[in-house]
Amino acid sequence: MGNVDELDSKTSTEEVPSAVRHALRNKLAAMRNSVFYIHKSLSKMGVVDHDPRVPRFLELIEAEIDEADRLLDSRSRPAATELPSTSPPESQSRSASKPEP
Repeated sequence: MGNVDELDSKTSTEEVPSAVRHALRNKLAAMRNSVFYIHKSLSKMGVVDHDPRVPRFLELIEAEIDEADRLLDSRSRPAATELPSTSPPESQSRSASKPEP
C-alpha cells in the first residue's frame, strides 16, 4: 500500500497525479470487490430475495464506483468549468427513493 511519503518523493508534475490516480483506482477496486462479496453473501442468506431495495442500492454503489473510475481516466477528465454529477441518474434516483414494500 502506498503512503504520503511516496507521493511526496515524486518530482515530476505528471508523476504525482499518476500516483494519486493509481492509488485511488486501487481503493475503487477494493470497494468494487467488497460490493461483489456483500451481494453474494446477502444472496446466499436470502436477503436479496426478501428486500428488493438491496440489489438496487448495491447497483447504485457500483455505478458511483464506475463514475469515479471514469473521472480518474486522464482521457476523459472534465473541463475545469464542468463539475461531475453527484446525483444518481433519474431511473436510479426514483428506484432508490421509492423502494418497493
